[in-house]
Amino acid sequence: QVLFIFFYGTFGNHWLATVTETTDAAARAPLAGRTLIKGHGAQNDFLLLVDPEREVDVSAAEVAALCDRRAGIGADGFVRVVRTAALPGAQSFHEAVPEAEWFMDYYNADGSVAEMCGNASRLFAAVLNEEGLASIADGESITIGTRGGARTLTRAGELWTVDMGPARLIRPDGAVADLDAEGWDTTVVVPGLEGERAALSVAMPNPHTVVALATEAELEAALFAGLTDSDAPDYDPRPPSGTNLELVVPLVDEPDGEGGTPVGRARMRVLERGGLYLQNISLIILHIH
Repeated sequence: QVLFIFFYGTFGNHWLATVTETTDAAARAPLAGRTLIKGHGAQNDFLLLVDPEREVDVSAAEVAALCDRRAGIGADGFVRVVRTAALPGAQSFHEAVPEAEWFMDYYNADGSVAEMCGNASRLFAAVLNEEGLASIADGESITIGTRGGARTLTRAGELWTVDMGPARLIRPDGAVADLDAEGWDTTVVVPGLEGERAALSVAMPNPHTVVALATEAELEAALFAGLTDSDAPDYDPRPPSGTNLELVVPLVDEPDGEGGTPVGRARMRVLERGGLYLQNISLIILHIH
């Protein structure tokens, strides 16, 4: 069995932000006078720069300054909307997937590069459509490039879905449990929760460390660094490139329509690499094929 995860949701109104003298100096130089688009998916907000021919060089420090919620404009991440053919290093990908005209050049809030972000990709598709860069009618799909490979997004009225592709087990070096025998490979100490918690390492293709909790009370009790004065979570083994921590409480399974595929429902909180925290997500739809 292969697990496919579909993010399905609407977007709040997006608006324009212009980089001016009031923006932190570290972010001004390459972007002075340029207009950024700010929007969100599931309250996960991003700054987007429409730069089809990659005319602007933006450093990790500049991205971090832009995303700073005190001195910059503020966002959970930064996205360059660029043609795949114009992105250095993407020539082989462009030749292999010529239908992916547009590439989501995505960065975490701290300026680090990330392979993929489901919410950002949905906003990316909405902006392509709204800005007239691609025409995506209701029910139609578009394929975009990401550092995690090609991803297909589909419009359903005001909703956008993204096929994240199959999950892959990471099987980390130094795993503290036999994954095949025990079903987990890592322990995590989460501030606010008692003791070590068993976790599973999964790539989507970003690295994820997933902890299943027994109750919604435990989910609410977890303290995430950056939002509180708590320490950061502690992992054994420690993921070499960082990880997205996901705390999940399984709820109930329901059929997807009369006699349809089972749908698993859950609540989840996420602490991503780069200091990004996602609000409680009350509905995750998992299609099992």
